[in-house]
Amino acid sequence: MMKKISLIHFNHKKYISRSLQFGGIMCFIGYGYYPRMLYLLYLGIILVCVNIIMATYYFWKKTKGLEIKRELARKLDLEYQVIRSGEERNIIGCEIVPGDLVRITTNAIFPADIRVVESEGLNVSHRYLSHAPQNSAVGVDPEVGLKKLIESRNVCLFGGEAKSGEGRGIVFATGNKTVLISQIEAKTLWDPF
Repeated sequence: MMKKISLIHFNHKKYISRSLQFGGIMCFIGYGYYPRMLYLLYLGIILVCVNIIMATYYFWKKTKGLEIKRELARKLDLEYQVIRSGEERNIIGCEIVPGDLVRITTNAIFPADIRVVESEGLNVSHRYLSHAPQNSAVGVDPEVGLKKLIESRNVCLFGGEAKSGEGRGIVFATGNKTVLISQIEAKTLWDPF
């Protein structure tokens, strides 16, 4: 079978790093053959420095993403009221699965991506996604259509917090399939070396 090539998953950062490394090495080799051409030495040093700066930046970005994932993992040790198979139970956040009906209360941290089906004055904060502690009202939105999940009025995303009000929602994504974790993974997967 032929393997499909997708431009969406093309990791261009890896090839930029490799090109910088190759260019720096070629400049040093050129300077070795022609020592009078100092610009080859300077260009090689600049390319290597740019590559080191990029590697440091992406390493910092990756560790920042891992810190957020660890912090959220610690919050999954809390218990949540869940209706599963018609029975109401108290379940630890890491055991919640798609299809569970979760009760959302004030100051609750969302253990998964949840689509709200019932709401009474529910205000949430998605500080990990928006980097701002602003609260937004969440309610039942009959015209969801093909909106982005982050823009939907009836979605509570993993890592967010209910600032006030109550509600119920159906879990539709957990673990690495949540919006927050997939964004962290997409931004920190590149290994510069």
